[in-house]
Amino acid sequence: MPTLPPKHDKQLLEQRRRMKQRQRQRDKYQPLLHTARWESLRAAYRQSHPLCFRCAENGLIAASEDVHHDPPRGSKEFRERKLSGYEWDTLRAVCKKCHGEIHQQEEKDLG
Repeated sequence: MPTLPPKHDKQLLEQRRRMKQRQRQRDKYQPLLHTARWESLRAAYRQSHPLCFRCAENGLIAASEDVHHDPPRGSKEFRERKLSGYEWDTLRAVCKKCHGEIHQQEEKDLG
């Protein structure tokens, strides 16, 4: 039967710390995503960018379904530039598949 690593395992503690930090960042920006202002901006951006930018870079055609912040909300660059999350030039239209892949890569990069 597999055994769990001891609670004092430094790698495990660091992993838990990073997970808590990412959750705090998500909690901090969650209210942004549930505002009329964001929904309006998101709809306008998708209307003006109907295709997924990432698929297009790979020679594919896919409809945009989401809007991604680049740099990611909560990132060091996002904070240093004092971005609000509503800047048009920091948005990217993406399909659901690419949006998920982008977030997975960001999670790997953070930890």
